[in-house]
Amino acid sequence: MTPSVGFVSPTDGANVSSPVSMEFIVSNYNVSPVPQEVETPRQGMGHHHVGIDTECLPVGEVVPQGDPWVHFGDGSTTFETMLEPGEHTLTLQLGDDEHRTQEGLCTTVTITVE
Repeated sequence: MTPSVGFVSPTDGANVSSPVSMEFIVSNYNVSPVPQEVETPRQGMGHHHVGIDTECLPVGEVVPQGDPWVHFGDGSTTFETMLEPGEHTLTLQLGDDEHRTQEGLCTTVTITVE
């Protein structure tokens, strides 16, 4: 089975209010907190990153620390953030224990904050 990642909410094209609540889902891959010490990334394990008003990063690239990316190295699958009114792109990208992006594990939705 091919791994995939997605937003449970908000859905693509949704009209939402701020703060924006997000819930993430992953299929055929494991979400786990990043270990304290990483010698080698664990196969088939990763954690979520959300990019606000940005696109998917190329496969194998390290997700930058800081704006516009939020890291969920604790294994979280939910997030709430304040966004200004208007259209926003939300990008959900899974990274391994070294925050490197994984093949096919990125998706983007567009929302409008009212």
